[in-house]
Amino acid sequence: MKQHMISLLCYSLFATLCVMGSAFAGDQPEAGPWKAEFTTGVGMTQANYSDNWTGGEAGSINWVAFFNGMAKRQLSINWHWQNDLKLAFGQQHTQHKETKDWSAPEKSEDKVRYDGIIKLTKGWFVD
Repeated sequence: MKQHMISLLCYSLFATLCVMGSAFAGDQPEAGPWKAEFTTGVGMTQANYSDNWTGGEAGSINWVAFFNGMAKRQLSINWHWQNDLKLAFGQQHTQHKETKDWSAPEKSEDKVRYDGIIKLTKGWFVD
């Protein structure tokens, strides 16, 4: 009997929150077209030392290319879909201190990240 009362109380609380949430709900969004944004670029740094430099440092070249993209769409009144994609790749080239020969490039950045989110948009106090 006690477990039945707890279950009834939980269902009543859930129903009350749903009704109150819809009472405070804002306007529900309409379905619409895809909206997309993206940025891309290449970054590069270079260091070089002449023979006048008395230190034992060596030159280096670093570069990174990246792409960040986002596409989102309100699929229907109740569903919103957002996709985020981040890509990056970079390499580092270094010079040998004594011979001044350039070594083979080494990978310094390698990123692939995708986030896809489908959200229920009922317009409740908390979606």
